[in-house]
Amino acid sequence: VGVCACFLCLWFSSLFSRLHHNHIHLHTHTTYTTYTIYTAHTTHTTHTQHTQQCYSLLSPGGYFYAEDFFALHPLTVEEKHTLERDVFCTYLPDMPTYLRQLQDAGFEIVKAEDLTESWKEWTKERVEKFDENKADLIRIHRTDTFSRLRYFYNVVKDLYQAGNLGGGRFVARKPTGHSH
Repeated sequence: VGVCACFLCLWFSSLFSRLHHNHIHLHTHTTYTTYTIYTAHTTHTTHTQHTQQCYSLLSPGGYFYAEDFFALHPLTVEEKHTLERDVFCTYLPDMPTYLRQLQDAGFEIVKAEDLTESWKEWTKERVEKFDENKADLIRIHRTDTFSRLRYFYNVVKDLYQAGNLGGGRFVARKPTGHSH
């Protein structure tokens, strides 16, 4: 069984995708092949291409899994600018569009879960904990790295707090009877 996991790469993202292929042995008799694509939302076209790439990598019956941003409500001009400048995200579909892109690639939707409220709380707590550990983090990472990470964490927290950025879990399955 294959799993294609797509995660938005937020740590010093490049604008290029990187594909990792791994074999995971979870049971003595079962091997799961996973493909992980790290991507920034660059354009509608690249988002669609990455979804199609996941579909083509999976064997029939394989699963697509993503925890990703989506537009909960229309974004303001400033939010779009912040996402592009600080998160390298120039394209952000709403949930129905995200699901339609999965279906257009050939996937069957298994689950779509809005995690916005928990992510909103988690990003707030992350900044608080980061600040609580400031002295240790500066000793380990230096002030410049601490400052850049704190800026980024605050940006994401503020975007969630504004109420237009959503976060979700998307699970889809490649139907059986379809080849690579």
